[in-house]
Amino acid sequence: MPLLGFKAQFVPAIENGLDEIAGRPLSHEGVRPKRQTIRAVRRDGRDPRAGDTLYLYTGLRQKGARKLGEARCTETLVLQIRDRLDSWAINGHYIGPKDRRELAQRDGFDTATDMHAFFATQHQFPFVGYLIRW
Repeated sequence: MPLLGFKAQFVPAIENGLDEIAGRPLSHEGVRPKRQTIRAVRRDGRDPRAGDTLYLYTGLRQKGARKLGEARCTETLVLQIRDRLDSWAINGHYIGPKDRRELAQRDGFDTATDMHAFFATQHQFPFVGYLIRW
């Protein structure tokens, strides 16, 4: 039962992703749907796997936490992000500029550079974790 918490900046994109899955009109016009997240490897080993139900929240561990919805995990891939923008890898395979841009946009960023800068403030490089899709 993977519980995933999200920063407020990603909520409109996640809600659009849930709308997309349900076949509803998007709640937030002009916002790309987000149907994935990137997470560090958990110390307890309870990382999401394909087939798991993901419980998506914002404001976890705060008064006013809100459930965004539930989604079925479709795949979990190993993601590595190093300190250089051109050294990202998925399942051990380096990805090129186009794939980095698409990955960043699917994750709620405008560019791969924006995503790399975000990870630089949130994690230490090299980052090794999971790309979790629903």
